[in-house]
Amino acid sequence: MASPAGKDAEHPGASWIDEHSVRRLCIAVIAATQDRMIREGRLAPDTHIHVAMIRAAGEPDAIRIDEPDLGLDSLARIDLVSDLTGFFDLSATGAEDYLLIERTLGAWVRRIAWHLDHMGGDAAIGFSTSGSTGKPRIILRGRAELDHEIRAIVSGVLPNRPERVLSLVSPRHLYGFLWGILLPRALGVECLELDAASPTGIARKARPGDLIVATPFQWDRCSALGLLPGKICGVSSGGATTEETWSVAGALRLEWFLEIYGSTETGGVGVRRSDQEPFLLFPNLARIGDGVSRRGSTSEIALPDRIEWQDATRFRLGGRKDGVVQVAATNVDPQEVAARIAALPGVSDAAVRLGGERLKAFVVPMPGRDLTELDAGIRRAMTALPPPARPDRITFGVSIPRTAMGKLSDW
Repeated sequence: MASPAGKDAEHPGASWIDEHSVRRLCIAVIAATQDRMIREGRLAPDTHIHVAMIRAAGEPDAIRIDEPDLGLDSLARIDLVSDLTGFFDLSATGAEDYLLIERTLGAWVRRIAWHLDHMGGDAAIGFSTSGSTGKPRIILRGRAELDHEIRAIVSGVLPNRPERVLSLVSPRHLYGFLWGILLPRALGVECLELDAASPTGIARKARPGDLIVATPFQWDRCSALGLLPGKICGVSSGGATTEETWSVAGALRLEWFLEIYGSTETGGVGVRRSDQEPFLLFPNLARIGDGVSRRGSTSEIALPDRIEWQDATRFRLGGRKDGVVQVAATNVDPQEVAARIAALPGVSDAAVRLGGERLKAFVVPMPGRDLTELDAGIRRAMTALPPPARPDRITFGVSIPRTAMGKLSDW
């Protein structure tokens, strides 16, 4: 199973992603698959090992990919193999066939590590878009592209080198992968996975020199941390950084705090250190007309937001091009959620919009319906969606609130 000579000529030396990181990624994909199956009613919440228990296991490689350990029967195991195949692009070597035969986490880690070594500079990772109401798409990012972005982060984005990385973001997301897998490896520093940690747990782990990687939703919940040890830094991405997020960062007295603008489809595009500043274009990108391209390319990157250029390298955001909003770093289409509610029994019409950090719904019931029962029925139906797509407030009324121009108004 040795890699063919010359396959990795552009990336000599150690493996791109070592077995420890492959294990972290496998566990993250297993957790996501389990969560999806629970949401779909295909897996009981109490019949599988939680991801935190897998991480804490003294010998996680001995965990079996089966029903007794992970709650996955033969059909569910095929779904998991499919998810891993999409994430690691295993079909390029046919390594996914072996995952159907091998049954331990350790065997899977070694098989996937071999696949990545075999692919060398042609390796790729497939990141799922964060949409929660539609079918997610897989965005395949090649190793060369990912490495180029990491070099840009190290040379032109980070103000200084952290001593450790504390990542609150799952590495199966592009943001978590870049900042929690590739960046620590490029810098030669340790990464602690704290995506399941409480704010007090984060405070206990943090020490001077750490870089905390989190989403705006996670940062907003760090207000209970109080003052952290000196010389701790932070980075926020995966959603729009709010006024509260900047306030929390200031209250924590971080040495520096970065907001990264980008998406799964685009990668990192811009960075800023204050909400009063425009974004500075990533050094691996260039302005092309009113858009952005990768340096050396004339192909424009499709950005989800309108860009208002200040000069050749600085810009501000002019709002989304579509109606998508972000809840807990997840893209949600309020119109799709409203359509699902409107299709439920007893509902005549519905509207959904962002209300603070969560969605809220306005529902017009059919005549004669008991509102308590209808409220309960809507909430039961919404459990089929991921939590960010579920409205946490439901208001009932005789008609959808609209302005004199017929546009949806707040309630």
